Amino acid sequence: MGDYSKFSSKDIFSSVAPFHFDLSVFDIYVSLWHGASLILLDDKTIRNPLMLSELIMQKRITIWYSTPTLLMLMLRYGRLSRYDHSSLRIILFAGEVFPKNQLNELRQQWGHASFFNLYGPTESNVCTWFSVPDHIEDSFTSANIGQSCCHAICRVLDENHEVQEIHPGVSGELIVSGPSVSPGYLNLPKETQTRYLMDSERKRWYKTGDQVVVNEGHDFEFVGRIDRMIKRHGYRIEMSEIEKAIAQHKSVERVAVVDYETNDTLKLRAFIQAKDSHSPSTEDVKHFVVDLLPAYMLPDEWVWLSDLPSTSTLKLNYSELKEREV
Repeated sequence: MGDYSKFSSKDIFSSVAPFHFDLSVFDIYVSLWHGASLILLDDKTIRNPLMLSELIMQKRITIWYSTPTLLMLMLRYGRLSRYDHSSLRIILFAGEVFPKNQLNELRQQWGHASFFNLYGPTESNVCTWFSVPDHIEDSFTSANIGQSCCHAICRVLDENHEVQEIHPGVSGELIVSGPSVSPGYLNLPKETQTRYLMDSERKRWYKTGDQVVVNEGHDFEFVGRIDRMIKRHGYRIEMSEIEKAIAQHKSVERVAVVDYETNDTLKLRAFIQAKDSHSPSTEDVKHFVVDLLPAYMLPDEWVWLSDLPSTSTLKLNYSELKEREV
């Protein structure tokens, strides 16, 4: 990334990610490598979108790297139009899918900057990248995670655990090999054996647990977590597909879908955050989604929240939502 983006000692990096989150590796080491400035932020500032918005202007930050969740919070609460953010030249986001509508809205606010979607689990750090186009067309999907970084080799593992070459239409679990892949989990040999594999040529791969498909442009598109795929009424369901459909509604800011059991029956619950204080009716959203999803993928319950919970790394907190009583 340092070679590609031509950073210099004149750049000013933000340090938003906590140090236990692998996004911080980029903030710290790339800025030091180029002799640039690094603005270290405390937790109070990081969790206040208005303070972050003001800080970008005050410190003339040029490089920003965070999760989409934090960027969406800034979009909603940071009053971006009030501050001069003309210093920003590169916006990097990673960790989760950035909903298309919100990405487009931020793209318009910060149209002078270049946007990049970076992908990679902690075990490999960033291994694919995608340059977001200046103009987001209707056909654009924010699930596009692009192609392999120069240091990484990414392939797809099929259902028979065979490594597939990359060509349009191939789908399966994304696996990564290369010098950035970690050697395993400390003192956890069983987990290491489960999540890593050695192919017939003795090349070592990390199994990401993420389902992808290769599109016509030879880019990887994120389908969803394998561990978030469920079977319901005999159909295999990826809950991120439900979230993507609901997120297209003009009044929806963020959405998270979780599964739960009641009377030995598997059901789906959608948690939705509206764009403003006036939530649209559930019937309105249902009517919108019914044209996008088959009946077996429609949520059984719809819950409106003022904010969706976040983890310590500022991603959607699905575990908390699954445990929440409605």
